[in-house]
Amino acid sequence: MSEMLIIFVFKAIFYVFFGCTMEVTFSVFGIERVMQAEVPKRVPPKYKEGFISLYMFPLYALMLPLGFESSYALISEWHWVFRFMFWAISITAFEAIYGWFELKVLGFYTWDYYKLSRFKVFKEGLTLWTLIPCWGIAGMLLEQYAQLLSKFAPIVVSHFS
Repeated sequence: MSEMLIIFVFKAIFYVFFGCTMEVTFSVFGIERVMQAEVPKRVPPKYKEGFISLYMFPLYALMLPLGFESSYALISEWHWVFRFMFWAISITAFEAIYGWFELKVLGFYTWDYYKLSRFKVFKEGLTLWTLIPCWGIAGMLLEQYAQLLSKFAPIVVSHFS
């Protein structure tokens, strides 16, 4: 296997892990706060029900190593405030576009509980106004995570070569 393929598979697996961890953590502790609405749950609140969608795996596995890392390479020298604003705006826009794509192809999108919020963007609630700063924080965290994965990549390559 080529070095680039090994690195890509390594990063794809760990970006899926990161995305799912963030999804569950946010759906347990944060989503109702930014929505200012209750998300219907099937279990009592003491169980801290989280959500993961398998439909997000391709996004995490492909768009983070390809799209996020290339964008970060272009803006890595920017002041952190501008990078924060870039991530906040671009990830919010991408969430709305990806949700619209899922809606057209699948007939639903994986976070369609956003419709319950008064902060929804678009009639379908493809994203929330209150999520914009959260996406900025997520982008800044992903920068650190991407750097960590890049440091481990040579070790993984040497193990599989």
